[in-house]
Amino acid sequence: MDDKLYQKVVDHHNLMDAWRTVKAKGSTGGVDLVSVKMFDENIVENLNQLQDELKHQTYSPEPYKHIDIKKNQTETRPIGLMTVRDKIVQVAVKNIIAPHIEKGFYPCSYAYRHNKNTLMAIKQTGFFVVKENRKWLAVCDIDNFFDTIPHDLLLQKLEKKVRSQAIMGLIECWLKMGEINRDTAWHDRIAGLPQGAILSPLLSNFYLHPFDGLMMKKRVGFVRYADDFVILSHKKADAINAAQTAKWYLTEKLKLKLNAEPKVIHVSEGFEFLGVSFKNNDTLLSKQKTLDLLLTLSNNLKIDKSGNIVPLFYTVCENIRNYYGKILPEQILENLDREFVQIIAGKLFYSRKHKTIASKKQFADILSTIHYFSYRFGNERVAVADAMISQCDAAIGQGLQKFVGMDIPITEKPDEYPEDENPADEPKPQSAEKIIAHKRREYQKLESAGMELVVSSPGVFAGISQNRIVLKKQGRIIHSMPRRNLRNISILSRGVALSSNLIEYCAENDIAIHFLKYNGSPYAQLISPAFIRAKTGIAQIESLDNGIAHKFIQASISGKMKNQINLLKYYHKYRKNTDPDFALQFKNKITSLKKLQLKIKELPADDLSLFRKSVFAIEGQTAAIYWSLIKTLLDNHVEFPGRLHQEATDIVNTLLNYGYGILYSRIWQAIQQAGLNPYISYLHSSERNKPGLVFDFIEEFRQQAVDRAVIAFITKGEEYEIKDGRLSDNTRKRITEKVLERLNNVEDFRRRETRLSEIIRFQADKLAQLIVGKVKTYKPYVAKW
Repeated sequence: MDDKLYQKVVDHHNLMDAWRTVKAKGSTGGVDLVSVKMFDENIVENLNQLQDELKHQTYSPEPYKHIDIKKNQTETRPIGLMTVRDKIVQVAVKNIIAPHIEKGFYPCSYAYRHNKNTLMAIKQTGFFVVKENRKWLAVCDIDNFFDTIPHDLLLQKLEKKVRSQAIMGLIECWLKMGEINRDTAWHDRIAGLPQGAILSPLLSNFYLHPFDGLMMKKRVGFVRYADDFVILSHKKADAINAAQTAKWYLTEKLKLKLNAEPKVIHVSEGFEFLGVSFKNNDTLLSKQKTLDLLLTLSNNLKIDKSGNIVPLFYTVCENIRNYYGKILPEQILENLDREFVQIIAGKLFYSRKHKTIASKKQFADILSTIHYFSYRFGNERVAVADAMISQCDAAIGQGLQKFVGMDIPITEKPDEYPEDENPADEPKPQSAEKIIAHKRREYQKLESAGMELVVSSPGVFAGISQNRIVLKKQGRIIHSMPRRNLRNISILSRGVALSSNLIEYCAENDIAIHFLKYNGSPYAQLISPAFIRAKTGIAQIESLDNGIAHKFIQASISGKMKNQINLLKYYHKYRKNTDPDFALQFKNKITSLKKLQLKIKELPADDLSLFRKSVFAIEGQTAAIYWSLIKTLLDNHVEFPGRLHQEATDIVNTLLNYGYGILYSRIWQAIQQAGLNPYISYLHSSERNKPGLVFDFIEEFRQQAVDRAVIAFITKGEEYEIKDGRLSDNTRKRITEKVLERLNNVEDFRRRETRLSEIIRFQADKLAQLIVGKVKTYKPYVAKW
């Protein structure tokens, strides 16, 4: 064997060094199920056999084992696991070729390199903006970079650098090797670098090396981290020229593509790079990134049965602190801590209320383990902890079901910061617009809290005392609330007594009392007198033959489909980088959903009976796709067999059915208040004792009012109990609260902020107006996403 480079690879000392590297990482094995520990048990024989295969070039790698792992503490990604043998050989190859390849890499490349990292890339970007005064820029990223690198082009370039036919043969084999999924199905790899392969980071930088060189020649400020890069220049024309050159080279020479057309902006407009926002000379945290970080903290802050925080939470906090704590100014970190405190308080309040945290001492011990991100909150952590304990216990003493928010005892700016810190400038006062928006949200939440009264325990008496609604049990007041904002009372249990004074007050003030069975279906309602109007009733019957039925069905079902699509888009937006299974299914199926929605609009409307059948057929296809995607979304949380109805006994379907029951009662109420006959329907058949119009009208509201509430209930780890398809009292109460919260949620509707419950009534009125001829069209409710 006269290939000197390959001889270095198969040298016993190099293979032993590679084995030590693999062993130190202790990573999982691949498709052969041989672990590092198992390989180590007979290491001498195993390495000798591997070396012999390499020398005689009889070695062949195994396919990659497809799994999903954490990319970091907040994201997941699909990777291919290699066998221990393949890892050793890849490390051995990397040991030999990497020094030679990396020697020529440019300093503008910061990913996957020794003594280079994300923090350095961010600081270099800040240096270009602040110190070199480069104010014109373009931020770009390569679309699906790792998965689209052309194999042949990469190998052609690499062959000129690695002059070893044997090594190139190994690399080509690793590049093109297929993968095995959990069902042992084979998937070919026709392009791209295997994510999880040891050589992939090195090869990705090598492939973009000539691109780095081209950008350096343009004499612009250029920073690249893997597939993300920023171009900065003193002049707009230079930035435009460099951005267009970048696009040309990546697409024409490297056969890649950018996610979007390069857009040159001034630094005063603000830009985001590697999770950090830059505006003028300030380093900030974008609103979306702040929400992502807070969501990550909230999702990982879990209390086990012993009342202790799950260890992963501390790792998440440490990673955020080590990254953003070294980049962001103190004031931004303080703002992050303020929201962080509210998350902690809400989670610990729930555990304290349900006695998972048994005592104040245990509460204090838990808080002593939590470290904040800013110097100021770290310095005042004892005071924050004392205030949290005091305010949570006070809320529990008052019988509150939710901890609305915590008053944080940090008001004054500290006199000084540690010498190694870089204090931020004095915070600028908030604009009136921001202050008003904050107050609006604060009071909308308070208002919503007083709109609903839920009674879930037997033996409760509900009445009125002065200006408050009072609940008593065995003569003792267990809850009271102001009556001024009350809109609905929901009775979830048998054995509840209502005073006639309360019933009279509710009737006079348009407050509905809903009585729900154990499965959520309404069995009675007390509402203020609302009667079918003669004119509307006659017009409703005539509308079955004059085309109005077609108009309503077409609009309503189209709206339902659009809401299904928008809800899936909403989850895809926040999960596309953390839930690869859902992201892939979404990508494959969303087009089908959109086509089915268009089919509804194209159906002929000459025969109502045939029209109904066609709508049901299309709706059935849509539902199958929609629920299959929801199933994928919930796969990591709970077993969901798909959408079932009355015979369901699993937790997801039971929660959905219960939530729909609550929504039915609100829909029925809105229809009656609009003067419509709930038994004259358009899509669903009109049958005795079945309010078909309620079934028709509910369709466009299910997704936002119930589906989203149930998905959140499951994915956020709410505790639940179910036996023989029956929810426990506490579970029924919690899901009722979640659905009611959605119904009272404020959203932008027809250019004004409106609660979903008000939208339902508005739409019922619009349907009545369509029927009597006051309007010509019915525009369905479509939620934003």
